[in-house]
Amino acid sequence: MSVENKTKEFMPYGNAFYFEEPKLNKRKCISGLIMLILFSLINPLLIIGVVIYLFYIIYKIRVYKSKESVEVSNAISLYKRGSYKESLIHINKAIEEKPNNSKFNIIKALNHFKLGEYEKYIICINKVPYKILKNDLDLQLKLGESYEKIEEYEKAKDMYMQLYEIFPKSSYLKEKINNLSR
Repeated sequence: MSVENKTKEFMPYGNAFYFEEPKLNKRKCISGLIMLILFSLINPLLIIGVVIYLFYIIYKIRVYKSKESVEVSNAISLYKRGSYKESLIHINKAIEEKPNNSKFNIIKALNHFKLGEYEKYIICINKVPYKILKNDLDLQLKLGESYEKIEEYEKAKDMYMQLYEIFPKSSYLKEKINNLSR
């Protein structure tokens, strides 16, 4: 099975959480505020809710305009365009702000994978908690491929075996396991 066809077997049904760009839904915030103001005309105690909601909106704006949020947004859009080195520059700036963020480490790892830097991919992906990694088959598949590229065949085979338990009908994984068993 070709490398292009393997993605059909393992593609998630939606976008991965780490490719979601930070966004601020202004319409939603404003309409919620207007509704609270209108309800507070009926019940004056809801003025407290308006004040709390205003603080929430201010917090959301600060998060949206924070340095790491802007850098992550730039890194994601550059990654999607295929500018992996530039994406790495931006994601490294975001990691300086929040070094233990799983999303940032995944994006950094994916950039390294696309650049053919498989050892760096493994290092970055090992910083991601297993709870997140076990639920993302694409990251696990890339981890197996990375082990294979750096000639750690036993680790690659173990990774493919774990995936094969989930996808027993996968001809791609079966082929990989058979090739590594030789």
